Amino acid sequence: MKEIFIEDSWTRRIAVKEDGVLTECHFEEKDKGILPGNLILGVVKNTVASLSSVFIDIGDVKNAYMFVQDKARLKDFREGQGILVEVLKEKSGGKGAKVTDKVSIAGKYIVLSIGKGITYSQKIEPEALFEKHGNLKTVDGYRVLYREASLEASREDILEEAKELKAAFDEALRKAENGIGPRKIFGDESVLGRVIRDNFTDLNLIYVDSEETRDHLKSEFSLPSLLHRDPQGLFDFYGIEKDIVKLLNPKVTLTGGGNLVIESTEAMHVIDVNSAKKQGKGNREDSSLELNLAAAAEAVRQIRLRNLFGIIAIDFVDMKDEDSRKSLLQKVSDELMRDHSKSTAYPLTELGIMQIARRGRGLSVRSHISEKCPCCGRDQLLSLEYTLWLIRNELKRELKSADVRDFHISLNERFRARIEADIRGFIDSIDAGDRRIYLTFSGTHEHFILEPLIFGTQVRDKEKYLINP
Repeated sequence: MKEIFIEDSWTRRIAVKEDGVLTECHFEEKDKGILPGNLILGVVKNTVASLSSVFIDIGDVKNAYMFVQDKARLKDFREGQGILVEVLKEKSGGKGAKVTDKVSIAGKYIVLSIGKGITYSQKIEPEALFEKHGNLKTVDGYRVLYREASLEASREDILEEAKELKAAFDEALRKAENGIGPRKIFGDESVLGRVIRDNFTDLNLIYVDSEETRDHLKSEFSLPSLLHRDPQGLFDFYGIEKDIVKLLNPKVTLTGGGNLVIESTEAMHVIDVNSAKKQGKGNREDSSLELNLAAAAEAVRQIRLRNLFGIIAIDFVDMKDEDSRKSLLQKVSDELMRDHSKSTAYPLTELGIMQIARRGRGLSVRSHISEKCPCCGRDQLLSLEYTLWLIRNELKRELKSADVRDFHISLNERFRARIEADIRGFIDSIDAGDRRIYLTFSGTHEHFILEPLIFGTQVRDKEKYLINP
């Protein structure tokens, strides 16, 4: 069973659950201008042979970069030249967006790219598609890739989408030929549209917390949705919020024993599989395989959920048997088949390390909910904005069980200066209403503590900390 949750109350967030387990989480900034999948008429700024890259002005704050595998091609790009590119990855950190000149346009059922012929998603068998739809026509001037959703669609829907995408692609190419960059040529699609399209095939339920989003899903995708009317946040109500907070913890406990430790650097991500006190059945080789198979499933889920991309190295528990090593590679490859981002797993090295190359789409979840630690300078602490949202949710939960008027909130000391500079903003952010808030700061807890003050002695004890008489 696959469910999608769309929350617009704080910022637009989209979560996907598969059989009740959170597998994807996406953040969408409503004023985002450039997204993966957009076609941009860019302008070449310069080429850097040592990086095998072309840097292109796409109208963003930072120039985009395009990796050119064949260095001999670099001479084909000259400064000031117009070039049509597709955005593969948004800008992150100090890097601009990643783009390619091998452009494509994706629909729900097919993907068109410049070329000719027909290809198929790895998730479908060509014979099954032919058995259902017969001999589907090619599209003049374009290469057609049939997505998994095409198996569930009617022949008429596929042909209609092919016609619409061809018209859009023809128009994009015409604009690119006659226009002056940098400017967006195609792709007003939102992150929401991409998530809906990726999960269209086996989608069961959609939950939303705004009528505007419900109406949009109905008009744009002909999809019904359930409207969440509870004052408690949608993600908090369905237990998604607590799973998101856990993503800042590098340690993930495995259900059957053992754990994963996930660390990220500028260059790559590393996942270490630890056996801890796990005791498997049979001999050591069987126990190691049992642990590694469980770790593989959870590691891929964490990769998708945290949106890790680039080079990912998984250090599995050592196994000597070649059949065991092949079984593990097959397990990881099978789990990656669920991933909508392009990813490839490579065989275990002699040291028991498996490398995964994954294409990123959007920023990591961590970058949206964390801020830099004042001590080490790394993104590893919950941001003030997100912390205030968590306080707001906990306040709503407390008010559902009892009509309490007074609340004590203790926040980490690192937030003091920013909150004291705008007390009114703090009250509004947590949606306190007419509740009386008593505020203190402490360095003994990581984020915050919210405490309902039920008895008069509790209120009198905290009276000097009242910030909204």
